[in-house]
Amino acid sequence: MSWPPRGARRACRALLAAVLIVAVIGVPARAQTTGDVDLYLVEQPVWHEPDDPFGIRLRVTNRSSATLEGFRLLVRVFDRARSRSQFEENFEIDAARFEASSHSVEFPDTDVPAGASEIVELSSPVSDLGSLATTTTAGIYPLTVTVTDAGGFTRLGDLTTQLIYLPTDVERPLHIVPVWQLVDLPSRTRRGYEADDDRGSAAEDAVREGGWARGVADALTSAPGERLRLGFAPLPRLVEEIADLSDGYQRVVDGSSEAVPPAAPVPRSARATLEAFRAVVARRAVQPVALPYSLPDLPSLAELEQTTAQLNATQAVFGEALGISPGNRWLFPPAGRLDASTLESLRLSDAAARTFVSPGVIETPAFEGAVSCHEDFVGITHTCPVVLSTPSGGARGYLLDEGLQTRFDAVAQAPRDRLALQRLFAETAMIWAELPGTAERVVTLSAPPLWHPPPWIARLFVRTLARAPWLRSVTPRQGLHLGIGAVERELVPQAPPLRSAPDADFVEAVEAAGDVVESFARMNPPLPMIQRLRRDVLTAQSRLWWGNDESVERGAAFAQDARAEVEDELAKITIGGRQDITLTSRTGDIPLDLVNDAGYPVSLEVTLETSDRDLRVSDPLIRRSFDPGASPLPLRATARSSGIFPVGVTVRSPDGFTVYQTTIRIRSTEFNEIALAVTLGALGFLVLFYAGRRIRRRGAPDDTDPA
Repeated sequence: MSWPPRGARRACRALLAAVLIVAVIGVPARAQTTGDVDLYLVEQPVWHEPDDPFGIRLRVTNRSSATLEGFRLLVRVFDRARSRSQFEENFEIDAARFEASSHSVEFPDTDVPAGASEIVELSSPVSDLGSLATTTTAGIYPLTVTVTDAGGFTRLGDLTTQLIYLPTDVERPLHIVPVWQLVDLPSRTRRGYEADDDRGSAAEDAVREGGWARGVADALTSAPGERLRLGFAPLPRLVEEIADLSDGYQRVVDGSSEAVPPAAPVPRSARATLEAFRAVVARRAVQPVALPYSLPDLPSLAELEQTTAQLNATQAVFGEALGISPGNRWLFPPAGRLDASTLESLRLSDAAARTFVSPGVIETPAFEGAVSCHEDFVGITHTCPVVLSTPSGGARGYLLDEGLQTRFDAVAQAPRDRLALQRLFAETAMIWAELPGTAERVVTLSAPPLWHPPPWIARLFVRTLARAPWLRSVTPRQGLHLGIGAVERELVPQAPPLRSAPDADFVEAVEAAGDVVESFARMNPPLPMIQRLRRDVLTAQSRLWWGNDESVERGAAFAQDARAEVEDELAKITIGGRQDITLTSRTGDIPLDLVNDAGYPVSLEVTLETSDRDLRVSDPLIRRSFDPGASPLPLRATARSSGIFPVGVTVRSPDGFTVYQTTIRIRSTEFNEIALAVTLGALGFLVLFYAGRRIRRRGAPDDTDPA
């Protein structure tokens, strides 16, 4: 192998020097490329008019390893969407798509270090976009903001939002029926409210200052008078827990229970939240709508009694906590799930005369285009009220719009995402913009059950519903009296089962716990106790638990705890006295007591049973109420023979549920009368027999000759 030539050696030395220099001074940071910068929408006016500034605030986040030394924002607006399908396509804009007009804003002195963020604002007027400055057509215009380097050469990131642009007055706004469902997972357990050291229970967090429930309450009470009309559907279980917190409560941390007094911050905030809810339902512009107590899936409930119990609990909570009695005429079935048989059962109970249903439980008509509720438009049935017929009488109401509900679900999944909320508002504007000059129409917008918005989002939502020019909010009742007419639709005979539904073992366990609680209820324990136990069983029926094994187990625990508490109470009822009882005569008392350590009177049945016909008990069945303590049982036994007689003693609830069982032994030492008569007769016969012989012997002549 020959040594490299001189030129090659010179090149090697140069390369080695370069390597050494890099090792000393470091590798220069690479330039940013597409995707290195994220744009996040912080704030945006819901709609714009011609003289408005953009008012859009953005968070610029540098995800690269080098400082972003200045940047530009290129604002591009595109042609408005002309249909809802096109509206969906406008959520993500291809970078190569040709815009209608654009506007550039420079931030040369704003540096964003690696891994850091800066908030900037687009404050120039929307008229800087030439296509908007010259149009008189209202609509939803996709607006894309692209961040580039300071020279404008490298595209680093994009964000697309929807600009609702209203250059002229809206003559015929779209009627909207907002229904605000306030729902949360139950927090109160048998022991109290389970909490972590650094975080409270869900119910505590909801009502604290800055909590979502407190924020909703404050937003609704500050709504601009009669301009906001809506249906208000708080989950009764949630309302009950807020009322429970307001009076002071038991808090459980790491297994230890502590009493939180009424004067503590959380109870005070719970009282303020509850008072705000009462003020809301007292408004004429707010219509309470009933939700079943724990949000069960109504078609999945096994019996009408369970549905009735859910609805009765709703009315009781509304009366106790909110001071209202709206009845069950207006019912919001969880997720809008009803079927023909369920609605028929509800109508037989005089419930759900007015209701809301989802598209998934509606029979598809043969020709959708033939369905109309007004002569000015055909086929858009989600903007019409509906009539649902049953043998026991029809129900009227609303068909939930699938697109709107999907959009709202996205808001609930990201409750702090301003962009998701803007897309929801833009969807309502798109429904209006499809037929802006059309006669009266009405749509329903239902908040998802677990939407827990931060207070600022709740306030923005309320303000938009009250003031958006293209919307006119109405209560559910008002929406049926707009003169629109209604579309006749048919429910499916039986709603398809949900894949997330728990198995049959879960259902049977909950039903068994309910049966035990009902047997206990017939013993007449204190009403607050039995009411709480019944409602815990209803809570286990909630569809809020469906989804994964862990949450299903949490739901099942409510029923299991209710049953365990009943069994603990029943264990306080026993039979006292001796197990072995001796009768010293033919008839005697049976000295037994019913011992009630429950601390309250209970109604019971006590039965004594024996299979021996030689023993008779005076009162084999005692039905009465037993006060706390030991109550003597008025029992006497009659034995027709001597011996040991086993007697079974059973304590039952009035409906036959076994509370306690034991066996006593009754020993009789009294002779049997027949045996005694036979014995005495035999003895008498023997006495007479031997006495007669003796007499005969004495009276016989002496035949012996004298010697």
